[in-house]
Formats: sequence, structure tokens, C-alpha cells
Amino acid sequence: MLQTRRSKLVSSEKSALFENPIEKLFENEHSERTKVKYIERVSLGLDLTLDTWYASPYPQEYEKVEHIYVCHKCLKYMRKHKTLLNHQLDDCSQAGTIIYEQGGLSVHRVLGLESKLYCQNLSLFAKLFIDHKVLYFDIKDYEYFVLSHRKDSMFVGYFSRLRNVNSLNNLSCIVVLPPF
Repeated sequence: MLQTRRSKLVSSEKSALFENPIEKLFENEHSERTKVKYIERVSLGLDLTLDTWYASPYPQEYEKVEHIYVCHKCLKYMRKHKTLLNHQLDDCSQAGTIIYEQGGLSVHRVLGLESKLYCQNLSLFAKLFIDHKVLYFDIKDYEYFVLSHRKDSMFVGYFSRLRNVNSLNNLSCIVVLPPF
């Protein structure tokens, strides 16, 4: 009985998601923009460089860039190492509110409605490491739980979920970077 009810809920949530014309548009755009992977490497902060696994729909001026640089705190992306060095001089910070700390790690709760640019950057960055992710820009109804090192705010991973949904299945996305 419970399994049948759960299956019906999941099925209706999926069909409702893709009946929305905006979601269909995002899905089609995703399919077109991620056919070819141009970004081969990403540097997160000054100390971590990773090979990417999948394409991500960064803006068009990044489509032919093989290596991008991302701030480890605010997740702003840039094309040049020098730009990242200059950005590191700014006092940027990780978005959200700390909801948990233990040992060298902390978890920030970030609301898409309040930190739109951060959450969009987070979604674009995460797409470099997961095969199928549809939502990048329509993030206002989501909340993100971001795991980072406390010492330097280095991004480690996150999960997201829809806010204000009474569902048995409400995990939208989960990513932990390969070295962690």
C-alpha cells in the first residue's frame, strides 16, 4: 500500500514537472546546450583543479573555454586565473546561514529566493559533475544545503530540495565533489 502510494506521488510529481511549458523549454535547451563538453577543467579557488565530467550551460562566451576558474566561496566563475586572483582580494563570502558545524565542516542553508545568483552559480558548477540537471535559473522555490570546510569556506558539496512541499520524495539534487 505504502509503496503504491509513494509510486503514484513520484509519478504525478514528475509528470507535473514536465507538463510545465517552462520546464519543457529548459529541458530542450539543456539537451541542445550540453551535447558538446567544452570545459575540460575547473579550478575551485586557488588550490583545487578538477577534470569535469559533463557539459554545463555556462553563458555562450564560456562555450569555447577549456579551463574555467570558480571562487571557492561565492562560486563566481571566470575565464582567467588572474581574474580569480584579483577576485580573491575582495571580501566575498558564502551565501546562507550556518545551520550545523562539527569538526572542520559546516552546513549553510541557502534559499534560492534570497541568494539567486549564488544558487544559479552553484547549479551551473554542479552540472559539471552530474549528467542530468535541468534547473539552473528557476531556483526561487528551492533551498540548498551547502557543505564546506570551516577554515577557508571551500565548497565540498550540497543537496537541494523544493521548499514547502509535502512529499515523501523531495531531494532534488545531491553533489559531492570527487576529491571529498
